[in-house]
Amino acid sequence: MQRPEILIINDGSVLLGLMGQRLEARGCRTYLANEPVQVLEIVSTKDLYLAVVGLNGKHQWLAVIHMIKEISPQMKFILVGTHELLRVAACEIEANDYITMPCSSAQLCRRLAHHLGEPWESALLKPRLSYLRSTA
Repeated sequence: MQRPEILIINDGSVLLGLMGQRLEARGCRTYLANEPVQVLEIVSTKDLYLAVVGLNGKHQWLAVIHMIKEISPQMKFILVGTHELLRVAACEIEANDYITMPCSSAQLCRRLAHHLGEPWESALLKPRLSYLRSTA
């Protein structure tokens, strides 16, 4: 079972940062990037399966996503944001999914797990015993 490699393009969202940590803890390999140049460097050197893109208008991420699709056409995209044009952006880049903020970490995790498929879906969605013990 190969570890999926996931790019998280963070817009400064605490939720996306925590999601990256959760994915790593569950066995995925994540790369966190905040700047367009950093994103393009990662994409050109890694075999990425999925990108989670936080959109808040800070950067011109749609232009960067078009460049990513030229470099890695097989990569899946999930857009996350509060912008009223999120649906339009998702259609423009032919994203695999989009999530409107605010949303819970559980909702984001379920959507990511769905795109990763089995066995990663089970690994991401099952509760961790260490967490359950610490909250009991």
